[in-house]
Amino acid sequence: MENLNNENQENQEQKNDEIKISKRSLYIAFSIIGALILGVSGYFVFFGKNKDAEKVVPQNDSALVNKDSANVAKKDSLSGDYEGEYDPYTLYKVISNTLTLPNGQKLNFGDEVYLDEEKSSSGNSIIYLNNPHKVPSTKQYPISVDDEVLIDSYSFTEFKNSFSLPPFSSLPPGVKKVILEADGYHDGRTYNVTQNADRAKSTLSTGDFDGDGVKDYAVILDDNEGQVSRLVIISINKVTKKPYVSFAENYNDKLKLKSFSKGASIYMNSSSFIKAPRDGVLISNEVGGLVVIYDTNAQKYKTYEQQPIATADSDYVEE
Repeated sequence: MENLNNENQENQEQKNDEIKISKRSLYIAFSIIGALILGVSGYFVFFGKNKDAEKVVPQNDSALVNKDSANVAKKDSLSGDYEGEYDPYTLYKVISNTLTLPNGQKLNFGDEVYLDEEKSSSGNSIIYLNNPHKVPSTKQYPISVDDEVLIDSYSFTEFKNSFSLPPFSSLPPGVKKVILEADGYHDGRTYNVTQNADRAKSTLSTGDFDGDGVKDYAVILDDNEGQVSRLVIISINKVTKKPYVSFAENYNDKLKLKSFSKGASIYMNSSSFIKAPRDGVLISNEVGGLVVIYDTNAQKYKTYEQQPIATADSDYVEE
């Protein structure tokens, strides 16, 4: 009897174990199915959003590009004939003592005119007597003048101050402009026309330095801080009559200047004085001087110390 009870008990425990296993299997199966459902749902949610994003982003980019293009087109359409801050009319001032216009009207030193940048060319300036923006009708009366008689308004004050002293004040306006361009910063130094009345008398001279029959100009510019000078020779084109720099040299002392005429007695690497073959320039300091004279054979200016040398060392050949 006891054995039978034990057997029944074992059978019951076996059935209970089988029921537990079945429940566990079902639980695992449901868990796997749930995980699969969640995974599939997540897949569609994630990739579905990406697809939507792919559709939206190009639309936004395209909209931005079109908007920018519209803005650019709008700006271009409002820019008018001249883009940015460009203005074809520039304020200039007269730098000749008196400028007689083709109609007989006279302008004086410092009078304002408006230069037409688009219609003007090298050597020839087209001007108006009134501001074309304020008086549009003035564009019907363009006036042609030589560009040497004008300077932009920004440079006018410097121009006026630089040539206020005689003999500089009486120079042609074109020569003044070339001098103004030749001064300034050179080789680490700043050179300017002297503003001392006494010194001005010994820093400008004239002559036919290149022998073409046209008057040329020589000027000394000073670096007062360094107490040194710069010599500039300005020649005149025989055909165009335009001035240009034909020689420029810096020296390590403050110099005085004077010119001499053809036939003057000078040293040219010679043991005695010889007659100068043409006009030239003499620059000097406290201890001596140098002659600067044009050599037609070499077609350049040459410099000679003004002291005799031994006959054997002389190399001058008369032209």
